[in-house]
Amino acid sequence: MNKTILTALALFTFTAQAHAVNLTGSWKGAGKGVDSKGETFNCESVVLTMSQTDASLTVNSEFLCGGQKMQIPGGTMEIRGNELFDKGQKSGSITNSNLSLVAKSKGYTMQSDASFDEKRMSLHSVISVGNNPAPALTFDAALQR
Repeated sequence: MNKTILTALALFTFTAQAHAVNLTGSWKGAGKGVDSKGETFNCESVVLTMSQTDASLTVNSEFLCGGQKMQIPGGTMEIRGNELFDKGQKSGSITNSNLSLVAKSKGYTMQSDASFDEKRMSLHSVISVGNNPAPALTFDAALQR
């Protein structure tokens, strides 16, 4: 009986991994944000270029907001189970339908959460500066590939 249970669990695990959504590709859409003064802005174009393997996730992003273009070269994170690591430090998590990342750089902290399926992604990001708990910027986007 124990052998049957172990076999069923192994098959379930393999099946779940085989049907997991792979984020590789170009995710495109538009978004809206709110700055620290409460003023809203539109981003006419949001592009996330992602590459995912069993062991890693790479994310690069490009924004066109109010005519201003900004490219943010991302990095490659290691995937260990459902956790993401950047240079050995835990930086988030990934499941079959959700991604959560925390990135820190030059006095900024960005917390991003995304829910997704094969073709759509809903992205929410909060950026804060220094030790100030109030967000400097919040951003939401709807993307498709």
